[in-house]
Amino acid sequence: MSRSLQEIISDLQCPLCVVENDQVGGGVGYADRYFNHGGDLWAVCVVHQVRWYITRELSLVDGSDQLEHPDPEAASKLPLVEGIFRARR
Repeated sequence: MSRSLQEIISDLQCPLCVVENDQVGGGVGYADRYFNHGGDLWAVCVVHQVRWYITRELSLVDGSDQLEHPDPEAASKLPLVEGIFRARR
């Protein structure tokens, strides 16, 4: 089974999605979008309008992949949360 770009980049998930998914008994909270800003790679949850740090900036996140990228300046102002690591089961 192939993994999505979200899974390949990181198993970090939105903590708000994780809480909601745990309440309903399953699901994942991978980022909806990624953006490079300040030399770092950030993830965004569109549903909860939050961002979390993934890793150092990655050149593969340049707008040419299948994910829509937010404006880095605007997205960098979203509330910061800690991503939750959850490896694939």
